[in-house]
Amino acid sequence: MSVKAVFAIIPFGKDFVAATTRPEDKNNKIGLPGGKVDKGENLIEALYRECMEEGWKITHMPISFKPIYSAKKEKIEIYWFAFSDGAAKKLSSYKEKYRGIKPVVVKMDTLKGYYNDEAIKAYKDFING
Repeated sequence: MSVKAVFAIIPFGKDFVAATTRPEDKNNKIGLPGGKVDKGENLIEALYRECMEEGWKITHMPISFKPIYSAKKEKIEIYWFAFSDGAAKKLSSYKEKYRGIKPVVVKMDTLKGYYNDEAIKAYKDFING
């Protein structure tokens, strides 16, 4: 049985995107907000929950209810969803704050690894038609 994970691409202007810093146990990496889908959740429900837990309140629906990019890594199915510009707000209180996770806005091109670069490219292709 495979595990599913979801991530949000929420732009802020042309070159910036919502992200989260990861705690020291993850080498302070910066990644897109998201995570694993819990039992009984659909992909969109999981995406909103995971973003909220990581300090981002999504304020709009995704641009498409179909993922703009997907990948499979070992037994994990990963899906990325695109949102409109500024479709989320930083929260001051959220579940994962105690673990050192923080919501940040970063340049899109700084997100590397874990398929982030491919997902950002798919996002740009999707937006540019």
